[in-house]
Amino acid sequence: MAGRSLRGLGQWGIFLWILFIALPGLLVGCGQGGGEQEGMPGGSSPPSGGSLPPSGENRLPPTVKGYRTVTITSFDGTPIVFTVFEPALKMGETAPLVIHGHGFGGHRIRSPEDVSTDSKLISDTVFRLWEAGYYVISFDQRGFGDSGGYVRVMDPDVEIRDVQAILDWAETNLRLTYRKDRPMIGTFGASYGGGFQLLTNARDARIAAMVPMVTWYNLPYSLAPGDVPKTAWATLLLAGGTSGSRGRMDPVIYDSYVRGLLSNSMGPDARAFFGYHSLAYFCERGRVNSTPALVVQGMRDTLFNLNEGYWIAKCLESTGADVRLVTVQTGHVLPYLQAPAGKANCGPMGRDDPGASILAWFEEKLRGKVGAASGIPRLCFSLDDQEAITFDRLEVPRGGVEHQIPRALLLPLQGLSGLSDAARRLLNSVLAAVAPYLDPAGGLVSSVAGALVGPVFVPLKTFTELAVMAGIPLFRLEIAGPVQETNPIIFVGVGIRRVDGRMEVVDEQVYPLKGFGIHEGELVGVGAKLNPGDTLGLVLFGFNEQFLLNGSRLPFVAEVRGSVWLPYELGR
Repeated sequence: MAGRSLRGLGQWGIFLWILFIALPGLLVGCGQGGGEQEGMPGGSSPPSGGSLPPSGENRLPPTVKGYRTVTITSFDGTPIVFTVFEPALKMGETAPLVIHGHGFGGHRIRSPEDVSTDSKLISDTVFRLWEAGYYVISFDQRGFGDSGGYVRVMDPDVEIRDVQAILDWAETNLRLTYRKDRPMIGTFGASYGGGFQLLTNARDARIAAMVPMVTWYNLPYSLAPGDVPKTAWATLLLAGGTSGSRGRMDPVIYDSYVRGLLSNSMGPDARAFFGYHSLAYFCERGRVNSTPALVVQGMRDTLFNLNEGYWIAKCLESTGADVRLVTVQTGHVLPYLQAPAGKANCGPMGRDDPGASILAWFEEKLRGKVGAASGIPRLCFSLDDQEAITFDRLEVPRGGVEHQIPRALLLPLQGLSGLSDAARRLLNSVLAAVAPYLDPAGGLVSSVAGALVGPVFVPLKTFTELAVMAGIPLFRLEIAGPVQETNPIIFVGVGIRRVDGRMEVVDEQVYPLKGFGIHEGELVGVGAKLNPGDTLGLVLFGFNEQFLLNGSRLPFVAEVRGSVWLPYELGR
């Protein structure tokens, strides 16, 4: 689930830009390679050497390394297509299986020459597992690639039953390793390819280890936090999904998008639909299997943020499973409107070889190599591309030092705060290629625009020593105004004014507060280093690129006051 967006072009300009400029770059064409052999529907063509139950393992003949395409029939007659990468096995030898799922709008890894539609790291890891002697299945999710059917966005009663059909085929046709009558099957993938793992785990106990990356816990929160739809991401997902599925998406998805755009909220039907397609639904009902999981989440991910990664980890840990949470500087990042994505940097999730941790996880959990994953911390916070901090317990700090928010006033023009910053970024991006000598961000026009519609920065503390902020801020804020005829939406983020005067929103994360009255809860989790002379504060916007057309639609005057609790420590 990835996409691109621009703001400052107007509603139709944004949509056209997505269709004709962003999507060709989004959907990477991948070669299929040669040497594939089509399997028979229903998985009736077993691999060379056939399959025997665990009791007959000592009679299994050797096999050669290879790969092939298989088509099976799911519960409702829909064809599901996948590539199975088979290891070379010695006489009597079996192997664990890892199932890979692709991102929204993408397709499976079809051959050793293919590159994942998500990132090269994904395909490199798939091939690394294959080289290490694992079976790997990379499948086309329903509606995408060569699989049939209509996309339902990980419906437990539809897409998850497709995965269960793949599990059935694998148990019948592959020489799987078993432990206590349980097949050693792992799952791996990012975004949509992370969602299938969590929901399959809620429905099927055969998954023995997972690596869900940059994925969701609760889709209503992901798509409409504070009941304010993230129009930019929703538009990109709709366009990317339509292109990747060739229009084979359930009409309820289009209907939910249009209704959210018009009503400026996520309606109850859409909330129920997407809520059922989330781990949160099953976790709240105690219907989750105990499965070890290495959860990877992006600090700068503005679609599926740190909070969701933490909720996933805590849900799975509550079953007694071994769960680790590591964060990286990558994930779902809006090009042009966010700074470029960073790198993985969390202990063993290092910049040079992040796939090593994934292999180590499966080596310990599927092959039983004790201590193989001991270098993976229980919790790791990535602060930037270079530095990270680790914790011995899976407890993300929540709240922290309390700060009172003095009366902060947002005027009608400041209700547009964020627009000038977006315009500067867009202008810089356009002009950089043709006129690098121009500096619109530092010019007179930019300065005037920033003064008129810039965000409100509320300073809270200036540091005289080093500090680290890592965790989830809490808030209790009241929005009031002299005239309450409009329904304002104010976006709140944690900001730092650096000693050189630059102001940044930490990890570019904001949370919307909708309407007058008292609001309380969690802001989006953040991580940052604070140097002597830096000032920590709250940033208030009237506009944000993640939400585009779903911000305030009328000018407003409002004041914000209350308290925030910020997770920072001095001297780290």
